[in-house]
Amino acid sequence: LVLRNATTGENLTRNANGTYSFATAQATGATYAVTVQTQPSGQSCTVANGSGTVGTANVTNVNVTCTTTTYTVGGSISGLGTGLSLVLRNATTGENLTRNANGSYSFATAQPMGADYNVTVLTQPTGQGCSVANGSGTVGTTNVSNITVSCQTLGSLVSTPPAGTTLDFGSVPHGQNRELSVTLGNGAAAGGTAFAITGCTLSGAGYSRVDVLSFPQTLNPGGSIVLRVRLSASSALSNPVAGTLSCTHNAPGGSGSVSWSLTGRAVADALFANGFEG
Repeated sequence: LVLRNATTGENLTRNANGTYSFATAQATGATYAVTVQTQPSGQSCTVANGSGTVGTANVTNVNVTCTTTTYTVGGSISGLGTGLSLVLRNATTGENLTRNANGSYSFATAQPMGADYNVTVLTQPTGQGCSVANGSGTVGTTNVSNITVSCQTLGSLVSTPPAGTTLDFGSVPHGQNRELSVTLGNGAAAGGTAFAITGCTLSGAGYSRVDVLSFPQTLNPGGSIVLRVRLSASSALSNPVAGTLSCTHNAPGGSGSVSWSLTGRAVADALFANGFEG
């Protein structure tokens, strides 16, 4: 740091703690005014008892105290859902920060110039995925305020009818067929993540898919596809006619498969098939 006695115009450079004195001595009755001319990098120094009048002894109580300047580390959060929370972590300081609203944030532990920071998402909000931009770097001479956290709703698989239920084709007369459909959709709102239906298989005699879908099928938020399954009845089928429709997907947090049981009857009498038994 550089100290200055404004009365004599002398500057004094110091690079260590301890006692100091200006080279220019002053006579009894002279005034002195010591200030910090140049602050040390990354520190702030203040002067106590910096001004006064020289008496009959050396002036030794002009004390300079320096403290390290620290800066906050933070940024802003966007897209966090109402009622949700996430936990951020600065790996350098070991501090965790829980936030439950969008807007600006900063960690409580400030860091000095030259210190590294490394901010990540420690705990994701339920049903959302958050990513960090500008999460790592080195503290300069101002607060760090550009670490942005962006959250979006994860894609979720929804189906009609619900997975695990049975598609009942009822009674189908020989030589005829009946079709039922299954709708698979992405339940995320706009701004959410997409995922794919990676494949669908069908088993059971007499059943066939009559849609023209090929896989994988990407489902954007709010998007859907319709699978159409046909039961073609014949006297060769054994009653009840059983089958299974299964589809695989890579929806976030729930990758796997969903399936529906298929059932129906192949009947010879058209009247019976329509429920007129007698």
